[in-house]
Amino acid sequence: VFPKNLPGLPPEREVEFPIELIPGSTPISISSYRMAPIELRELKSQLQELLEKDDILIFSRSSEDHDKHLRIVLKILKEKEFYAKLSKCEFWLDEVAFLGHVVSTEGVKVDPSKMQAVVEWRPPKSSTEVRSFLGLAGYCRRFVKGFSIIASPLTKLLQKEVKFIWDDKCQESFETLKSLLTQAPILTLPIEGKDYVVYNDASHNGLG
Repeated sequence: VFPKNLPGLPPEREVEFPIELIPGSTPISISSYRMAPIELRELKSQLQELLEKDDILIFSRSSEDHDKHLRIVLKILKEKEFYAKLSKCEFWLDEVAFLGHVVSTEGVKVDPSKMQAVVEWRPPKSSTEVRSFLGLAGYCRRFVKGFSIIASPLTKLLQKEVKFIWDDKCQESFETLKSLLTQAPILTLPIEGKDYVVYNDASHNGLG
């Protein structure tokens, strides 16, 4: 049954419904989407995380393994429809500087150019400057055995109830860290199939 078959219906006519806006405001303009807001937020988060991971380092113990690993990575990128720009790619390097470190066939070591700032750092005059120094030095703390114990006189200055007093212990800690960071050893990965020993220790001043 359609309305035209029913008697007594009023004639069709267009009705306009105005929407009153606050003076000076503009209509809301939001692009349409086909997913729930919570899903959209998660998608944006994952895309941002993907954009931040724009460096790929491929490590291998031999040239034969490296050839296999390189082919595997390129195959995965192709399957996921990710493309590497050839002009930004470097292949078959024996050494590469990455995130303040130098990765080579020997292992991982501190980038000497980054440690120049540590060498030239003057003794801190406030807790803020101490925090800045420890932030830079702490980035390479895994290269210094007993870092937390050596740095304990400095970390104590960051406590709220402790008054900032730069004494001989603080100066010694400061100079020791600078010296050790500029002479940091090369860290190597354990060799598969061989035994290695893990040492650990803990105290009120630090653990490692």
